[in-house]
Amino acid sequence: MEYITMTVEVRGREVDIEVYASISSGGSNSYGSDEPLWFSVDLNDIYGRKRRKPVSNRLYDAIVGLYEDKIVDQFQHAYL
Repeated sequence: MEYITMTVEVRGREVDIEVYASISSGGSNSYGSDEPLWFSVDLNDIYGRKRRKPVSNRLYDAIVGLYEDKIVDQFQHAYL
């Protein structure tokens, strides 16, 4: 399991979070594969950095709803 840290704004408040996810990737022409490069992120947990505890279900849903694309992009940048 891998993680990234980021700051998001939810309900008018900035929240520092750690997002944990399982990452899968494959394919690539550089390794002789016929399959195009692909990358998959399965979100597992989101922790608040201040208290080091998982965020509530409501906050998790709000963060994922607002920032899922940005989260996936940051994982791709960090681990691809």
